[in-house]
Amino acid sequence: MDSARWKIAILGAGVVGTSLGRALRERGHEIVGVVTRSEASARRAAEAIGGGVPAGVDAAGAAARADLVLLTTPDRAIAEVCEEVARRGGFRRGSVAAHASGALDSEALAAARRAGCDTGSLHPLGTFARADPASFTGIYFFFEGTPRAEQVLADLARELGGV
Repeated sequence: MDSARWKIAILGAGVVGTSLGRALRERGHEIVGVVTRSEASARRAAEAIGGGVPAGVDAAGAAARADLVLLTTPDRAIAEVCEEVARRGGFRRGSVAAHASGALDSEALAAARRAGCDTGSLHPLGTFARADPASFTGIYFFFEGTPRAEQVLADLARELGGV
């Protein structure tokens, strides 16, 4: 994966996912898929991000096009969404899958790891009341995972202006 320009899928485009998507797009990354619970909300999230392909509910299709898959669903849905994407063949060997939960570690992404992904968790320690890409500037990020995923996530946190 070229860290200068990632192809990113956002699975779960609530406030955190939309903020991450928008911040990453503004830094030159390509948002190749935005997935939410409905087609309409995926279109709204892609519009808020300012780019990106609204993939509706096709999480596996979005993940298959990405080098970096960010699962920003509610915590209770992370493992289930990950399992479904893996079951449908959505994870590409060599890609990175990460979630943004502060309560779960990368074991929630075991299905992605079995599919050949590096996996990790990236938790921005902040409050997100609205989708604002500036929300990440100056906040602390906590991350863990495989060595490659940790490096990608550390680079991502720094690129977003985090500590």
